[in-house]
Amino acid sequence: MKTNNHKNIGIFTEYYNNYNYGGNLQAFALQKFISKRFSYCEQIAFDFGYINSFFKRIKSIKKSNHREIACFFISALKSLIKSIIYPKENFLIKKRKSIIANFSYSITHSKKTYTKDDIIEANKDYDIFICGSDCIWDMTNNPYCTALGFVSDGKIKTSYAASLGSSTIPDGWADKYLDYVRELDTISVREKTVASELQKLIPEKEINVSVDPTLLFTAEEWDSFLLHKGTKSKYVLHYILSEDREQMQSALKYTGNCNCKSLTFPNIHNYYHIWLNDYGDYRNYSGNPLDFVELIKYAEVVITDSFHAVIFSVLFHKPFYALKRETQSEYVGRVENFLEDVGLKSQMITSKELESLKTIPQIDFTYADKVIAQNREKSIKYLEANLK
Repeated sequence: MKTNNHKNIGIFTEYYNNYNYGGNLQAFALQKFISKRFSYCEQIAFDFGYINSFFKRIKSIKKSNHREIACFFISALKSLIKSIIYPKENFLIKKRKSIIANFSYSITHSKKTYTKDDIIEANKDYDIFICGSDCIWDMTNNPYCTALGFVSDGKIKTSYAASLGSSTIPDGWADKYLDYVRELDTISVREKTVASELQKLIPEKEINVSVDPTLLFTAEEWDSFLLHKGTKSKYVLHYILSEDREQMQSALKYTGNCNCKSLTFPNIHNYYHIWLNDYGDYRNYSGNPLDFVELIKYAEVVITDSFHAVIFSVLFHKPFYALKRETQSEYVGRVENFLEDVGLKSQMITSKELESLKTIPQIDFTYADKVIAQNREKSIKYLEANLK
């Protein structure tokens, strides 16, 4: 922990053991931006318990739930068999995890890794606590931790672009979170629809809307972080988190219609699927989060259902299509929220609509640039008011 005349700031987000490109990029951006503009800060390494050992996972399953037990062992057996039959693919998955983990460790973070049992000890190292952004207030998380319930009296605690992982407040969320969120000194969320609903629940406080941390930097500033390694010529980048077979086939068909090669990210959730063996002309298993941004920058077109892939497509004025997830409306909602705000909602389409297209879209980003610049400035002012 660095000490100086400035206040030390701790950021609580989904940072530790996060193998998601977007999750790492928002953690990188907020830490980098605050350190550059305000004061020393670092990510608080917090073990959410997503990655448990085999025996811990068994203990966590309720004994009475025989179906859950059976599904767990079947899944474990399938993973073991696949690792034996497909050693090359599983090696590539492990390689990707290691590369993303190395990037994550490069983000300035606490020396100690906390859990819910000892997170209160973090009070001795920080004067200001920020919680946010990516899905930090998801229903599966513990609000005592993610909404800063552990922070001692006298410390400043605020949220920045906190996301619930959806565009609306889900049933039961208020019962779980509201008492903790109400105690924050200032409140900022990412989705304006969530802000509107939350304002009705907490009328005594102003609910601010702030941009995702990745949008705090301009395209030129992101460009300065990139290594510019060089890329394949004329490729369409596919980054489809749902791993929906129909969507992926539609993306391949569209790519062929455009006479381009496809650059894909198979098994992005680090679980091996046999049918992804030959998905795409170029299959990426070795890119770290900044490489991912660079690949978006140099793509001919981006096809994605990812919130952060959409953000970087817009930042770099990259032609893109945002695919609707037919069965996961909560993910569609936050992408739709952003696209509506920047005037590009027409870029959200279905897989059926995509495969019938034959040209690269021509997109005017003028209005989007204006909205993002205004919202960025407003978000910076929010941080200035709370971190000085």
